[in-house]
Amino acid sequence: MSIVCASGVESLSVAFEPRPGADNGLTPPADFSNLPVVHQILKRFYEPLSELGRRARRVGPVDRGTLVLVAGLHEGVGSSTMALALAAAAAAEGPTALVDADLRSRGLTQLFRPRPVAGWDDVVSGASYIEDTVHFVDSREALAFFPIRAVVGDVFASNGHSGLTGWLGRLRQDYQLIIVDGGSVPHGLHWAPWVDAALIVRDPARSADSDWTPVWDSLEEAGAHVLGIVETFV
Repeated sequence: MSIVCASGVESLSVAFEPRPGADNGLTPPADFSNLPVVHQILKRFYEPLSELGRRARRVGPVDRGTLVLVAGLHEGVGSSTMALALAAAAAAEGPTALVDADLRSRGLTQLFRPRPVAGWDDVVSGASYIEDTVHFVDSREALAFFPIRAVVGDVFASNGHSGLTGWLGRLRQDYQLIIVDGGSVPHGLHWAPWVDAALIVRDPARSADSDWTPVWDSLEEAGAHVLGIVETFV
């Protein structure tokens, strides 16, 4: 896995090196040994992922949490895995939320056994409360996961804006970083106007270097600052 930063942002190559005292005041990420891929990513790329989370927070508002969209250039490139790993690394530094916002496949939600009886879509529609939909990944409750149960209707339609705005506003109050797994493009692009920053995930073997350019432009035109590209080599 490699991370390519946006132009004008200092290289992440420095952040790949351990910082003096980097572990001071931090707690280890949650144990993901039951998910070998995530476990290996955190073991190898924990520090650059942590730095990526810090950069994302600097893009967002100073008085509330930052919303970061993770979107795959294609299906199956590992955007959900990347979202989980990024959230796990960020949670070691402060309260972090991970949202399964993939309206098509609900990939992260599929990991739960038993399946959640309520999701954030129920909060948006007014059928449930946010406290009934949060699942904590670790015992410290530093990493909160919000599954999606079954979206009915279009949450982006004008009649759903108030519920979505209120729910995202609540997440900004409770968490310093909110990682939104938007699935693959173009589905993930629907979230661009609602977030502060975005990260594009691609497999170089499945796309040309020029394929991500229009996606990058579309995200920024919608108001999301693109942090960079993660190449997963899946």
